[in-house]
Amino acid sequence: MSIAISGSYSSQTTVDQLFVSTAKQAVPEESAQAEGDTVKLSEAAQVSQLSKQGSSPALIAQTLGIPVATVNLDLGITTTESVSVASVAQAVMAAASKGA
Repeated sequence: MSIAISGSYSSQTTVDQLFVSTAKQAVPEESAQAEGDTVKLSEAAQVSQLSKQGSSPALIAQTLGIPVATVNLDLGITTTESVSVASVAQAVMAAASKGA
């Protein structure tokens, strides 16, 4: 589709060419985005965001290249591996004192 436009454009100039030409003039050669406009999320924030999007802890760990234990810690997930020996000893002592 050709559109006749008066001025410096010939009758063969298309709307797309006109748009691209105008856009190039409006945007400087260097990045149109200022340096301060980007936000880098912390690892914990990335974990939280991926979790809210439905990713499993294992997938989050794989995606971010971090251990699953770190993902679990960031999400507040307690696993049986993270139970300390001291807490197990306290539970045993409490059960023994009750005569169980």
